[in-house]
Amino acid sequence: MSASTSDDKFEEEGETKGKPKETVEEQEEEDVCPVCIEPLQKDPTKFIRYACCGKGIHKWCDEGIKVSSLSQKQKDSCPLCRTKYPDSDEEELEQLLKWVEKGKAWAQNILGEKYLHGNGVEKSAQQAIVLFELSASQGYAKAQFNIGFMYDTGKGVKQSYERAAEYYEAAARQGIAYAQVNLGCLYFSDQGVEKSFEKAREWWVKAAEQGNEGAIQGLQQLDEIEGRTTPSFIPEPLECASCYRPHCDPKHKLRPCSRCHRVFYCGKECQVKHWKKKINGHKKICRPESEEARAREAREAQEAQQAQQELEALEAWGADEEEPKKKKKKKKKKKKKRKKATATREAREARAREAWEAEAAQKPKKDGGGGGSGTTGTHVTFRF
Repeated sequence: MSASTSDDKFEEEGETKGKPKETVEEQEEEDVCPVCIEPLQKDPTKFIRYACCGKGIHKWCDEGIKVSSLSQKQKDSCPLCRTKYPDSDEEELEQLLKWVEKGKAWAQNILGEKYLHGNGVEKSAQQAIVLFELSASQGYAKAQFNIGFMYDTGKGVKQSYERAAEYYEAAARQGIAYAQVNLGCLYFSDQGVEKSFEKAREWWVKAAEQGNEGAIQGLQQLDEIEGRTTPSFIPEPLECASCYRPHCDPKHKLRPCSRCHRVFYCGKECQVKHWKKKINGHKKICRPESEEARAREAREAQEAQQAQQELEALEAWGADEEEPKKKKKKKKKKKKKRKKATATREAREARAREAWEAEAAQKPKKDGGGGGSGTTGTHVTFRF
């Protein structure tokens, strides 16, 4: 089973030193969403961070602003500080740098990702590593995961499963689902840590409770290996798999995917968005819940395929039957067209002949020489 990836892909090379720190040296004030006044999630991929004022907002609150009756000018500005959204990478970088100078871990991590990919700045793996380390030293989970992923894949640093496991565990203990999945993969495949299906199951269950698709797939694989007839994990509604809105609100009930019953959604809009998502979308992982359901679906797919083949064969046979009829109809149409053209031509010749005879009858007769008299005429056929 392969390790899952974050939203960012790393391609530079470099090395980093030091061990991850699980405790936050400088505890930042707890972030809350200014719209609903509820705490933001620990996973920064589950909410939106504004570089202008440094505040975060829930994704579902941001969606509510987009469909609100606000003017387009208001929608194109930060809903918190009313600063216009940056139009270029340079403007965004300028806003971000002031938070980096203040030592904000989230800003250091974002700037590190920019240096790693060359987004708005010159590509530099060394500068990215320095910023990731600064952020990770403050206990910022996303930076810890980023460094762990770099060690796991060997992209940007010298590959080391042992170092990857250290950073993954630091982030996983803070509830980062991607780190929990990847740490479970290391325990599952005996890479960097002692092989342990129990440890793998423990971390995958934690990630699966957050609706992570990779963790659910890993638990299914473990059940098959261990020969379990009942699933080791039965999903319960925790948060929407698309917008991450929690289920705790009694007025906001989540509904499961009707096919696999493993992930939950606010409604049809969130379900369609998650289904069509190219990265970590539900379409690639959705499977029926039980063996019986999987067998039934396989039968239905086979029957549908067979019906489609029969339909195509029937259409091909119908086309073969129609071909002689089409040729006969076309031949009949050509014959009718020729007959009509012939009748038109004959009528035209008849009119021309009548006109010539009428003109000849009006001319005076002339006497002929050589003891004879009379008129000599020639039959002429006019063709037009």
